[in-house]
Parts: sequence; structure tokens; C-alpha cells
Amino acid sequence: MIARALQKALGNSSLKFIQSRNIVLQQQCFHSSVDSSEMKHFSQIKDWWKSGSEMAPLYSYNFARVNFIKQFMKDFNNKDYHLKLPLNNLQILDVGCGGGLLSESLCRLGANVTGLDANENSILIANNHKKLDQFLEERLNYKQGTAGNINQIIYSYFKFLFIEELCSQNKKYDLVTCMEVIEHIQDKQQFIATLSQLVRPGGMIFVSTMEKTRESYLKLILGAEHIAKLVPKGTHDWNKFINSEDLSALLEDNGFKVLQIQGYSYDIINNQMEKSNNKMNYLISAIKLR
Repeated sequence: MIARALQKALGNSSLKFIQSRNIVLQQQCFHSSVDSSEMKHFSQIKDWWKSGSEMAPLYSYNFARVNFIKQFMKDFNNKDYHLKLPLNNLQILDVGCGGGLLSESLCRLGANVTGLDANENSILIANNHKKLDQFLEERLNYKQGTAGNINQIIYSYFKFLFIEELCSQNKKYDLVTCMEVIEHIQDKQQFIATLSQLVRPGGMIFVSTMEKTRESYLKLILGAEHIAKLVPKGTHDWNKFINSEDLSALLEDNGFKVLQIQGYSYDIINNQMEKSNNKMNYLISAIKLR
């Protein structure tokens, strides 16, 4: 009965619990463009790796993301595609890695992954979990800030470590992922411009987020946060959602060519994230041209 009530309230929409995805990046200098009020919930997440918890939708979406990336790489690079290790030896940056669900998944496909997150608790959990597998220990690296205040974390960590290490040393990645981050960012133009600096020419970027539509407000804000209360109130600000057309334009303005936009919907009864023509939740892939 509960499941049916939730489905009625939310529909078969991709209800996702957006966790610890709030990283603020700027091209030359950094300040916090993420509202601290949206981050209070993320610092309290402790059950990243408990699939039966409130993280269940994220588990389902992570599975869909990985399949999307694998299929994309197969279609795009069919001649050199490795069945077991399709991301073999690729250098990947996972921006807003949270507890490491996507970072570990990409690493297990052969990539060398750097996971970035501003939240100390999430990075602690991610580091502890990767220690369970020696394969991950050798190929997966997490980085985070040390200051207690979230504004100081974002500023001190990214200004001195992120900018100097990655930008000043001209660090470029084969692939950058940014999942459920941009809807928490105020200055989206500057955010995408910074990510662009970190992708090599010919490299890829994958971004997932939510469309700014009446449906997304009804289902993800009113439904998920206020009616079903599956997501704490204030987790999202609908005004920061971005439509796929606008995100595509930002990417293209920063040297990318958008190759694919895939919508997803979440079946709350079966706990499955499925491909959909509805782009309320969507994943976008693009290649860096310049």
C-alpha cells in the first residue's frame, strides 16, 4: 500500500536522492556558488553503500549511468572496445563523487579514477570502502577539503589543490563525469567552463541532472520532498534546474559537441531506472572539440 501511494504521488518518475554533489568550480578563483542550506543534508549521509536504504534509487540510477557510459564508449570507439575493461587505462575525473558509487564502478571497468567531493564525511566513507578491494586501492584516488566550514572547504581545497594541481599543471582527463551536481550550482556557465579546461581535446564529458519543467516541480519538489518526504525538504532548488537545451548550449559554448541526450524515469515499485522519452531526469554526453 505504501509503495502504491508513493507511486501515485510521484508517478514512475526518476526520483533520485542527490547526495553530496555540491562542488563549486571557477576558472581563475573560487567562491561558494552552492547554497549552504542545500548541503546540510548531504553531510549527514552515512549509508552510501547500503543498497536497501534511502540510497536504493541512487543505486538503480548508478547502474543505468554505467550502462549508458559503456554503451556510448562501445558505439563511439567500437574498434578498440574491450568487453571486460571498456574503460581500460582511461584517466577519469568524477566531480561530486559522494561515497564513491560511480567512481568505483568506473574503476572496475579499467579506468584510473580521481573522485572529487567537498564533503569530508562522503570522502571518508569512499576511502574506507575502496580499501576492501586491492584493485581499487591501486587505481582509485579521492580528494577533498579539510576546513570545517563548507565555504572554506570549497575555497581552500579547490583554489590551492584543484587549480594548482589540475589547471596550472595542465592536467587533462580522457573523461569527466558530473552527476547530479549542476542543479546545485548558481553560476553554471563558469562551472562548465572550468570542467571544459579539464577535458582533453577528443575527450568526453557526461553530465546528469533534471529539467526545469512543471512536471519536475510537481514530482521532485512537491512529490518527493513535501508529500512522500523521501527527500528532505530543501534538498533541491527547482530554480536551479536546467533544461537539456540550455545545458547543451553551455557545453557547446565551451568547446564541446553534444552527442547524445537520454532521458530516464524511475519505477518506484520495481526500483528501476529506465530509459525514457521524458527528460525530466536526463544524462548528456559530449566530446571536446577544442
